[in-house]
Amino acid sequence: MSRGEPVSDHRGSPHRLAVVDTSAKVRDRNFKYLAEGKGATVTARFGRDGITFCD
Repeated sequence: MSRGEPVSDHRGSPHRLAVVDTSAKVRDRNFKYLAEGKGATVTARFGRDGITFCD
């Protein structure tokens, strides 16, 4: 994706806002789990079916 090109011009690419939002949610869940003393890490997967959180 080139700088300045609309995301809609790139079919199959995740929307930037969704990536930023998902990243924040993953960060928040990881912080919560670490504060609870859990060693589990949270990740997210972007697929044809949408965004899947893995925790």
